[in-house]
Amino acid sequence: MTIEIPEDVALRLEELAKQDDADVGDLLRDIVERYEAERAATQKRWATGADFARNAKEAGLASPHRVDTDEKQWATLADLARYAKKMNMASPEPVNTAERSREILNTEYADYLYERRVKGSSAVQRK
Repeated sequence: MTIEIPEDVALRLEELAKQDDADVGDLLRDIVERYEAERAATQKRWATGADFARNAKEAGLASPHRVDTDEKQWATLADLARYAKKMNMASPEPVNTAERSREILNTEYADYLYERRVKGSSAVQRK
């Protein structure tokens, strides 16, 4: 089988193969395997509407109203928002997501990174 690829890509592949002292075919196999693994991991992280409903119920947030969910339907954030509204879990007030995200990045996340750095540097023994 012959596959045509752009010359610049071929040159990059040859350079990478030389750096790893490997064959271009082996390098491509590794790249494809990593891609497949990442793709499988991403699909595994997707939740269904039914997963969302089950988790809400376990957390004591279930709606007293019956919510129809489809086990096989992959959920997007928009789907999750719709399910939250159906289950009366939506915020009664509008939420400025961008502002809240900035607030988290400037406070909570900065604190988390600082703690991680402090704990990480004390865990590393220097000679």
